[in-house]
Amino acid sequence: MDRKEQKSPKDVKTSRPTAGDTKNLSELMEFDFDDILTDGNTKKTAVHKPAAKAKDSRKKWLRYLPSIKEAVLIVLVLWLIIHFIGTVNRVGNHSMEPLITEGQSVIVSKVVYRLKEPSREDLICYEKSGEGKLFGRIIGMPGDEILIESNGNISINGTRYQGGRTVYLSGQNTYPLTLEDGCYFVLCENAREGKDSRYREIGTVRRDEIQGKILCRIWPVSAWGVVE
Repeated sequence: MDRKEQKSPKDVKTSRPTAGDTKNLSELMEFDFDDILTDGNTKKTAVHKPAAKAKDSRKKWLRYLPSIKEAVLIVLVLWLIIHFIGTVNRVGNHSMEPLITEGQSVIVSKVVYRLKEPSREDLICYEKSGEGKLFGRIIGMPGDEILIESNGNISINGTRYQGGRTVYLSGQNTYPLTLEDGCYFVLCENAREGKDSRYREIGTVRRDEIQGKILCRIWPVSAWGVVE
């Protein structure tokens, strides 16, 4: 039998990567090197580029975290204000024009009248059974005598109100009208369109019917502003 030729280690040729293989390998595995000082000597540590890119991406997200936290905090504070301190109410008619137009939303403070009593000229939101939420301006205080003449002139305690402002009589109340304790006389800004204390179904507004004081327009954004 013929013996198979056995090659000595010297005869075995080791394959070396070609230029093409090296190029492919370098495309698959690219390394950056960061210097790390160990015992006073500089040591090279390989860092794979995809991992470095992922780390950079995480750093970018971390930069946005403070802004996200601030936005969440602002939304939370606004929610607390709206639900516990004030309410957002939409004016659904022309009764408060030109100050507040139909479709605009306002913030009504719930806490103002826990700290003090309503004042003359306050803009308020109030509620009447069967009428829902209404809006208007307080012109008469408890104990006042209100007189609306046939020509629409208003007098309070014998003095002309607001330099000649006139309103349209509803024909449902008898004047002069003296306000009882805890009752207010409220008028719409637009007396032609809205119902207010001139109408018998509304009448004077009791203290417990007042929902709060109107502070500002909040919507649409273009209409934002404090109202007085």
